[in-house]
Amino acid sequence: MSLKYIKQRLYDVKGDGYGFDLGLLYKHNDNLTIGLNLQDITKTKITWDRSEKVSGSEGAEDKIPVNIKLGVAYKTEVGSQKKDVRGKNLTLAVDMDKQKDRDAIYHLGMEYLVNENIALRVGADKDKLAAGVGVSLNNWQIDYSYNEHKLGDTSRVSLGYKF
Repeated sequence: MSLKYIKQRLYDVKGDGYGFDLGLLYKHNDNLTIGLNLQDITKTKITWDRSEKVSGSEGAEDKIPVNIKLGVAYKTEVGSQKKDVRGKNLTLAVDMDKQKDRDAIYHLGMEYLVNENIALRVGADKDKLAAGVGVSLNNWQIDYSYNEHKLGDTSRVSLGYKF
């Protein structure tokens, strides 16, 4: 479960709102995991403060539709195992992303563990590719991803710490 605060800015127009997500994860066995994510199940609203910039539209709202994601991941072992990689080193995944009044979008992905510290990732949906790499050291994790998008490709870097 997660409660989220959303803050957006489009040029000079600002908006914010609150939302709620719920996720479930079922580990069938060491190889197979199934996940379900219900996003914005409270029908999240973003209220825009347009003030004088757009006359007659102060307090306009956008409703974010409920989004359902269902995915399956399968872990397996490929190639010769190096002694520093324990267990499964390849994860294959497929998921479905469905919003009301829109066609479902399907994603395919793969993660390959080069060793305990380095993961290579690649994914695709209908006509876009994504690729990335993750590096972990002690409890720190840094990830880089490149994502194609019709509005412009993006690169993302994230840093995390596991407690």
